[in-house]
Amino acid sequence: MIENCIGVLPLPLGLGLGFNINGKPYQVPMAIEEPSVIAACSAMAKIIGEKGSGFIATSTPPVMIAQIQILEIKNYKDAEYKLIRSKKEIIEYANQSCQNMVKRGGGVEGLRFKKLGE
Repeated sequence: MIENCIGVLPLPLGLGLGFNINGKPYQVPMAIEEPSVIAACSAMAKIIGEKGSGFIATSTPPVMIAQIQILEIKNYKDAEYKLIRSKKEIIEYANQSCQNMVKRGGGVEGLRFKKLGE
């Protein structure tokens, strides 16, 4: 998995121009080997932006799940109790390493516990 990469495709990479999405102008990267598709998309985007309201887009909130593995636990109940008791501190500590994500509304929000095999 990567973040914000724009490239490394075995196809030509071009930009669709003139897109108005949710009231903002965008250049849309497109990877395709068909000739004139990007030009046609750009032409339609321009017409839709000038004669209509542009494109309206929505999405669900992003959700990402991470896991940690704790080995050699002798007493699962005790370990679970300690983790639950320390939940707030664990979340605060984890969010210290991703403060920019927290500022944008992300970061660690909660903890759920599963035993191996559940």
